Amino acid sequence: MTSGHHTLEQHARVGATARKAARAGNWSLVKRCADEILKQDRRSPEGWFLTGLLEKSSGRHPQAVAAFTKALHYDADRYDAALELANLCLLFLRHKEAVTLLNKYEPKLENSPYYQDMAATLYTRLGLHEKAWPLLKRANELQPDIDR
Repeated sequence: MTSGHHTLEQHARVGATARKAARAGNWSLVKRCADEILKQDRRSPEGWFLTGLLEKSSGRHPQAVAAFTKALHYDADRYDAALELANLCLLFLRHKEAVTLLNKYEPKLENSPYYQDMAATLYTRLGLHEKAWPLLKRANELQPDIDR
């Protein structure tokens, strides 16, 4: 096993721990995980994504925008970072940017009910209900027992 492969596996494990901690509201653990990943690799999209979640949870929205933007810079396929960024764009009334991100990343949300639901909510807040409905319907099909 190469050291690069080992590092990716380690980042995945630490990232999974951080996401579980984020769902539980354990932001000090999220910070430790993000810091650990970024200490090993300053270009880690996962490290920057976790930093974005942490900053967003602390109300430091400009810093969250910067972190999610870095995550996308290092991995343009990170739909999670794109949707979090779209959410913040909407907060800052940057509607055109939010719609651009939503339109670009919507096709990548096929198996993610959480982000399908988030995209549907964002489209609804933008008044684009016809774009929201299929996403909400699909999210409900994937996880029918989750209250939205």
